[in-house]
Amino acid sequence: MIDQPKVQFNITMKTCLQLLLIALGVSFAAAVHAQPADIRVGLVAYWPLDSISAATTADMAFTNKLNVVGAPVVGPAQYGNGFTLNGTSTYLSNIHTTDNTDSGLPIYKAGTYTIAMWVKGAAQTAKYLFSEGSTAIGGPLLILQSGQAAGNNTKLDIIVRGDVGSAAATLINHVVSTTVVFDNAWHHIAWVDDRGSARLYVDGNLDAANFNYTPSQTFTMNTTAIGTLIRAAVSTGNIFNGQLDDIAVWERALTQGEVRKMMTNSLATPVPSLPLAFVLQPTNVTRRLGDRVSLVSRAMGTRPSNLPVFYQWFKDGMEIPGATSNVLAIANLTVANSGSFTVQATNIAGNSATTAAVTLTVLPDPPVDLPQGLVSYWPFDALDGMGANLTAPDLYSHNNMKLVYSATIDQTTGAFGTAMIFNGVDQYSVRDGGFPIYNNTAFSVACWVNATGTGQSDRRFFSESSTNNTNPLFTFGSQTTGVDGTMRVYIRNDSGVILLDRHSTRAPLDGTWHHVVWTETNGQGKLYIDGVLDESDFTYNRGLLTPNQTTFGAILRTTAANFLACAIDDAAVWNRPLTWTEIQSIRTGGIPVPVMAIPPTVTQSPGSLSLLTRATASFTFLATGTGPLFQQWRKNGNELTGQTNQSLMLNNLVVSDSGQYDVVVTNSAGSDTSHVAVLIVTLRPPPPTNLRVDFNNNGGDDVDANTEPGFSSFSIPTFGIGPFTKSFEGADVTLTAIGTTMESRKRAAPANSGDFNQERLLQDFVFTRDAAAGQGLDVAVEFLEPNRAYQVTLWSYDNSSVTVNRISDWTANGVSVTNGYSFIGTVLPVNNDSYRFSFDAIADANGKILLQGRRDANASGSINVFVNALQMTRRELRFLTIEQNSFGETVLTFEAIDPNSPHHFEQKTSLDLPWAPVPESDVFYSNINGRIITVTLSPNPATIRFLRVTEGP
Repeated sequence: MIDQPKVQFNITMKTCLQLLLIALGVSFAAAVHAQPADIRVGLVAYWPLDSISAATTADMAFTNKLNVVGAPVVGPAQYGNGFTLNGTSTYLSNIHTTDNTDSGLPIYKAGTYTIAMWVKGAAQTAKYLFSEGSTAIGGPLLILQSGQAAGNNTKLDIIVRGDVGSAAATLINHVVSTTVVFDNAWHHIAWVDDRGSARLYVDGNLDAANFNYTPSQTFTMNTTAIGTLIRAAVSTGNIFNGQLDDIAVWERALTQGEVRKMMTNSLATPVPSLPLAFVLQPTNVTRRLGDRVSLVSRAMGTRPSNLPVFYQWFKDGMEIPGATSNVLAIANLTVANSGSFTVQATNIAGNSATTAAVTLTVLPDPPVDLPQGLVSYWPFDALDGMGANLTAPDLYSHNNMKLVYSATIDQTTGAFGTAMIFNGVDQYSVRDGGFPIYNNTAFSVACWVNATGTGQSDRRFFSESSTNNTNPLFTFGSQTTGVDGTMRVYIRNDSGVILLDRHSTRAPLDGTWHHVVWTETNGQGKLYIDGVLDESDFTYNRGLLTPNQTTFGAILRTTAANFLACAIDDAAVWNRPLTWTEIQSIRTGGIPVPVMAIPPTVTQSPGSLSLLTRATASFTFLATGTGPLFQQWRKNGNELTGQTNQSLMLNNLVVSDSGQYDVVVTNSAGSDTSHVAVLIVTLRPPPPTNLRVDFNNNGGDDVDANTEPGFSSFSIPTFGIGPFTKSFEGADVTLTAIGTTMESRKRAAPANSGDFNQERLLQDFVFTRDAAAGQGLDVAVEFLEPNRAYQVTLWSYDNSSVTVNRISDWTANGVSVTNGYSFIGTVLPVNNDSYRFSFDAIADANGKILLQGRRDANASGSINVFVNALQMTRRELRFLTIEQNSFGETVLTFEAIDPNSPHHFEQKTSLDLPWAPVPESDVFYSNINGRIITVTLSPNPATIRFLRVTEGP
């Protein structure tokens, strides 16, 4: 069979479109990604899948033909013919070099690329459409496939992984589309990846899923396959079962308009030799002194006639010597670097193209003002105190550094005066007073450091951490494995998610003194080493991170760890980013000592609250300035008598507590007032008679769809110690970790076995990382009916805890309710009574029941206290049955609140009469079964009798 060109009328349509654009005067020069006049610019391969010839199918764009394995069925498809793969033995492959210079494959090597195709197939799990891998190593992968799990096998699934190969290092780890792709109907898909800015188009529409990632790692791939994956560990597998048609790859990012054009019109063949066109153009940019900038461009036509492409940059119309790359990188910017830039591209065929001019503006720095925003300065020169009370003074805010050591601690000659030596074993310093600088969204950290990173794996010379939660970290330290002197910046949020883990390009930990400055504004991190902006990109997305410790020489949580042998000098933190000029100033001249007191600045104001009566309101703030600082809390502008602490606690709220609260902070140099926090207090409704709470995983799982019907959802907002509180009608439920931290998880739904149908209750839960006696979780239920008996039920289970039994002990208001409660996830629930236990508890005089779960003495694992759900039902004193026997006696059955309490019967013959006691001699208790009590009352001559029962003395 001879390959035929597809849909030749496309040429006419495209020509008309070009003429229309010219007539309208449309210009694309200002766009970052310019859309060439011809969609085929940058085309690396186009496989129409019209025919098979000599066990290959043609590439109509270049020379990347595909080898045909097995015997795919060739038949009518979207445009001409297409291939049908059988899911077991038919697929297409191309084995190439790992360098895409000649062939354009692997396409991932282009950095910016597009993959488009038509696909038709039924729902199927983990079947490959397009892949790139390696026959030499198992790590690198680029895969477009059907969903990895049965629950999403109608969706498109993407994975991008480098040579490292671990799940933690995977850049896109099976992110699935929101749009259905595999439903036995034809769908057009286009995957567009612009160096991590990734998007998926299904039938020409942008899919809502977030596929963005940060490029990293090395990708050494030498295979491209359609319908399978070819790599080292397994030659082929997971073959797609369905039809494919019109597959094309570009070494550029297609626009949505181009994707729709490809979907609607296919591609015209043969592909001509197209002139050069810029598909990526630089844009106007503004930078500050000392920054670096990269003006990026890319020109292409069609392979191979457009290769190689030569570039020449111009500034203000003058050729820049040596600037012959598609990227013009300028470091250590000065005002003189400002100007107008263009780049000209030329190929071997003599074609050329030139970009429109763009402007680079380098802004000068404002005058140096180092005391502005300077929170703490530790020169590490003169030390105060002695022994266990030895401190390094903070000259600005008196947040002194307490020195911690076992025997002695030494000083040495530093960059300015004297420096502290930390031995890398048990010596460090910890801030005494004040707050971590990371609590500010904009800040700077500066110090001199002398350390040898080689041989010191994952040690830290600066860190901010928490004694309440092992997760949050903001640290500077040595290389992960200690192989060189680069500096590692590591940031992890309260939930354990790593926000930034990156090494410097330069190597300041080489055994000599180096000046290090970190500046940040809302995740725009910059690292300066010896006054020069490091080449590594430290941009990241900030998350919830709540440290309470600042240390030099180690990380301090409940104990100190990750000690770095180093010397530290002239350390300081600011609540603003330093300018490049200021960084040069402190590097060459040091940090000025204060000549006068610094007035206070409130850096974090108290937050507004909306609470119910009888609750507790807590307001806090952060402030800087020369200590000591004094605070005065106010309500509606009036001072609150005696409220001069760092926090304001209002207990047992009433409606009249509503108002506007702020704090005035003063010192010897002046004062500052926080923003107003509004407190709204609403009347608390009555508590529920039947409280039912389903503890869900944090994040997006706090929704009705993940909550057991009849229960209310409670999701802890983050991982940590708490307390975390939520109101349910008039009752408050509070979770607090004791001696450890708590987290939440969501598992696969437990198998429905027998009469068990409450999967949502046992699917997700809150647990603690208890590792020692006395650690666990408190569940406080407050504002119940005082002195009232409640039946309490707790659910505790995790179907993924399969290594050892999880064992816990529980008390209610200090009284043991179960000891040695145990479960293991391999034993599935058989009915709705599985993995729950019930008991009675009486709310105290304030309406509180405190449930406490603790690690059992016989527990061997480090996680034992789990709570999936809670139910509290108020006990009622009520009649169940009433009848008269043949002797004329009245037989009553009632449910008691406390069956051991005395019970008294009263009667009357008319509603308007007072109640009179039934003589005890006329009451006979004939059956007592738990709370169910049966009594017989002697005959009464009255034709009408009203009865009631009371419980108590």
